[in-house]
Amino acid sequence: MVQFRLVLESESNKKNPRVLKLNVAPSKVKGFVNFINQSVKEKRPITIYFEKMEGTIREKSKLRGSFTFHEEDVK
Repeated sequence: MVQFRLVLESESNKKNPRVLKLNVAPSKVKGFVNFINQSVKEKRPITIYFEKMEGTIREKSKLRGSFTFHEEDVK
């Protein structure tokens, strides 16, 4: 069975790598892949933000970012 993971990479002030790996649930893989492929195909930016949920109350964070995917050769 193939598993998908969203990997976020950054580095600290001292240039040490920081990596966060988030698994994509098997029931969400098809939609996730379609979403990514469409953004690459259309060269459209993706906005990312966080949501805090308590019961039925949802609160969007003030922290957000935007980026565009591009294809590259993986070695």
